Amino acid sequence: MICAILPKDDEAAVEIALWWENASDKPRWQYLMPDRERVELGIENARGVFYFGHGSPDAWVLNQGTFRLVDTDNIGAAKGALVIAMACFSGLELARPAIDAGVRAYVGFTRKLYTIKASQQFISAGAGAISVLLRGATAQDSLRN
Repeated sequence: MICAILPKDDEAAVEIALWWENASDKPRWQYLMPDRERVELGIENARGVFYFGHGSPDAWVLNQGTFRLVDTDNIGAAKGALVIAMACFSGLELARPAIDAGVRAYVGFTRKLYTIKASQQFISAGAGAISVLLRGATAQDSLRN
């Protein structure tokens, strides 16, 4: 199963969620409400975890950073999964602990991710890359399309 986490807790998070919502060829997937316990249960045994929201160097965060949804304490629940975190700074300090905990691959950002009123063409490009990954291609393959 694929687990998609789309908190949509502000305008920027709503905009980045469009990448997932516009992806084609989505397999059976589960949308998780932004609740730490539900997310932990949802990412267990998932083959892919996609997060579209806010991040900090060591966590996926909500409510302007006041609530830690996924961090170094619970990322291991995604053991064996491909994890894509469309969130600012999410690749700085969370990627290595994720891999050490058994996550198959972790893709995150080491900088601020700007979503300022993305054009439909930009959204389509991101959605296309996600669709390629969901079909089982490599991250490198997704960049070619």
